[in-house]
Amino acid sequence: RYGGEEFAVLLPGTDRVGAGAMAERIRVAVEAMGLTHDAAQRGLVTVSVGAAAIMPPIGFVGPAAFIEAADAALYDAKRAGRNTVRIASAVRPVSDLDPSLDDFGPGVPSLDRGA
Repeated sequence: RYGGEEFAVLLPGTDRVGAGAMAERIRVAVEAMGLTHDAAQRGLVTVSVGAAAIMPPIGFVGPAAFIEAADAALYDAKRAGRNTVRIASAVRPVSDLDPSLDDFGPGVPSLDRGA
């Protein structure tokens, strides 16, 4: 449990495609449980999932930037109607803020939230 109604799943060595596949498996599994919830849009418990992935050669991303990207993707999923998955396509590395912090330098695209 990460906080409130939020959970975090860490998948070392998993790229964006793998993270998206796992997120979708979790979403489908929760929906398939058929847990009733009077306040839910469809009367059932569902989950919205936001995920972020970073794989070499992008470089080191601080934990705060990584969590921020996943959180932004989560809120995109909620705005999209809930019970859906959104994956951050890129996370800005620390080097975008200060090129001296790693060998990769600036130029990695900023967070592009989308399916």
